[in-house]
Amino acid sequence: MHTKITVSSRLSAIGLTLFAVFCFCLPWIMEPIFKEEDAWLDIKIGFALMGVLSGSIFVCMAFSEFKCYTLTENGISISMFAFTYREILWKDIYDVMVAHDPYAKYENHTILLNCQKDRVYRPRKYGFDNSYEKAFYKDLRQGKIIRIRSGKKQQREQILALIAQNYSGEIWKER
Repeated sequence: MHTKITVSSRLSAIGLTLFAVFCFCLPWIMEPIFKEEDAWLDIKIGFALMGVLSGSIFVCMAFSEFKCYTLTENGISISMFAFTYREILWKDIYDVMVAHDPYAKYENHTILLNCQKDRVYRPRKYGFDNSYEKAFYKDLRQGKIIRIRSGKKQQREQILALIAQNYSGEIWKER
């Protein structure tokens, strides 16, 4: 039986993109309110700078959320905009843990897959030790750690069952 589970957070990426568009359009949205002011040009420049800076940040955040993880018996495929750009075999994963995610909205657990031999991260009760936090987020940005967030408990259980079936090590779960 060929099992395939796809996990993506494209809905949040679309929301971030729409908010970025709102930020970029902020000067034109605020124009009717401040049109009578003498310093309207200065206010418009301020709103334009604020809109461009905050819009750029939200575009970057949205771009990172467009990732799609596909878990199969062979490994994990990571794709963005329907193009697979990385495939990780199960033998290349050295540590799996289910940890508390303080930034998650509904289900507060996330699955972390570590693709490097020499470093294993274990969180404290809420979050990581300060000494590991910078290294952890650096490894997360570089793709050495894969974070799979699943808002639905049923889907998370399916993912964990597929990982347990194909991963040769022990799955560490936070208590």
